[in-house]
Amino acid sequence: MKNKKQVLIILGIIFTSINLRPAIASVGPLANLISKDLMISHSIMGLITTIPIIAFAICSPFVPKLISKLGPGITMLSGLISIFVGILIRSYTGLIGVFIGTILIGLGIGIGNVLLPSLIKLRFPDKVGVMTSIYTTSMAGFAAVALGFSVPLATELNLGWRNSLGFWAMLAFIGIIAWMPQVFYKNNVAVDAKKVSENLKNTPSMWKSSLAWKVTLYFGVQAILFYCILAWMPSILQSHGISPKNSGYIALFLQLITTATSLIIPVIGRHFKDQRVIAVIFSSMYLLGTILFLFSNYKPILFISIVLIGIGIGSSLCLAMLFIGLRSSNAKEASELSGMAQCIGHMLAAVGPILIGAIYDFTASWTVPILIFIAFNIALIYFSISAGANKVVFEDEI
Repeated sequence: MKNKKQVLIILGIIFTSINLRPAIASVGPLANLISKDLMISHSIMGLITTIPIIAFAICSPFVPKLISKLGPGITMLSGLISIFVGILIRSYTGLIGVFIGTILIGLGIGIGNVLLPSLIKLRFPDKVGVMTSIYTTSMAGFAAVALGFSVPLATELNLGWRNSLGFWAMLAFIGIIAWMPQVFYKNNVAVDAKKVSENLKNTPSMWKSSLAWKVTLYFGVQAILFYCILAWMPSILQSHGISPKNSGYIALFLQLITTATSLIIPVIGRHFKDQRVIAVIFSSMYLLGTILFLFSNYKPILFISIVLIGIGIGSSLCLAMLFIGLRSSNAKEASELSGMAQCIGHMLAAVGPILIGAIYDFTASWTVPILIFIAFNIALIYFSISAGANKVVFEDEI
């Protein structure tokens, strides 16, 4: 029975993870089609891509308390239902519905963002690296699928952007079904909720830990880069004469590199007590890739740039998630650190796509936005040094 439960929770984590990116990753490649059809500017389109990030930031601090009251099963089920309903509303209503649906998607994904790292710490305390690898690889892999196939679904199959976005509701429905065993195992809900609730007592505030802030800022900078690149890379490529279809395939290739990196980084990082060297090396590769992206109108340079950026995105995301598990000493701390990092990190990231869209509207050039990406990469290297140190939160405070 125990093995069966282990298999079901692993399947639940996988099928939940694959729903945490497609609903938002599918928007970037379709941005031009959406903005033309709805007759909106790049700034408004940037706002639409930013709404999920704002939702992440708003809901993240409340997720640990939901988990302590309801247990992970019901909490995550509500998130998956929110994603499913949000996709349908966004895809098949007017502009107001696009905003409402996007908010629901963001809230649902925000629950998963916070819950899964803490659940991994709770259920697999000795396998944080392996399970983080499974989680991030699943997430990145289906982000790649969404990036690569959104435009072909819309244009080659003549589904239009609405049906192309609506397609991912099927994935959310499958996620709901796969997660159901975690709801029906009442003992899991009671035990998990009790464990988290007990840990909530007599523990210092996560917001007072200097190490928690370092992890949070690392998370925030990687999130800014990830969401800006996710939202605007297809448009940047198209400005260089690359067709929407081919820009989608390039974005798919980037996500495949990200997925491959996601598979190995947590496993490697878990075997080192101190992850600073690994973090700096991969952050530097990210920086080099972003610098080369300035010359992406040259195909050989574009190829090298995409590979390095893909490695950078995959490694920084994985390390951010891994830091949440490794810098905390129990599931409760992981839950609160995850909530804090997701809240502040996504609050910082929320300004990214809007800022980039507004700068492009003002300058009619992608040069300045890419220079901003470079500045963020430098900041990522800086914060990786402190977030990767071999410490746990409250180690110095207690």
